[in-house]
Amino acid sequence: MEIARLKKRETPPPAVFLSYARADSAFATRLSNNLLKHNIDVWLDVYRLQPARSWARQIGEALDTCQTMIVVLSPTSVASENVEDEWNYYLDHKKTTVVTLHQPCKVPYRLSKLQYIDFHSMSYDQALARLIATLNTL
Repeated sequence: MEIARLKKRETPPPAVFLSYARADSAFATRLSNNLLKHNIDVWLDVYRLQPARSWARQIGEALDTCQTMIVVLSPTSVASENVEDEWNYYLDHKKTTVVTLHQPCKVPYRLSKLQYIDFHSMSYDQALARLIATLNTL
């Protein structure tokens, strides 16, 4: 009985990895919370990183286990090497990548080939509905 309580609960891995720049954390948190309300399991670093473990290793594990990535594009995220590494990893591994435009920016060439969901020009609720519909069809 004691061992059973100490054993980690087996849970399926999160379905969606959210890649964003730290400057966009308010938007990423809002988006993550809205997706969770619609039963879409999201891996967001501020909620999922565990203390006393390498953050790079944990992010690498999440990149491997999540089936889909949402990339939040903004001038800051386009300039971020970490964000670029994350989406390049997904594209290189032919994993599903959903691009969202949070703020106007020059979309990187590899991502420009993908249709994006425009949170800047559309209302947040319209863009969120489109994102949820997209994720539910993958």
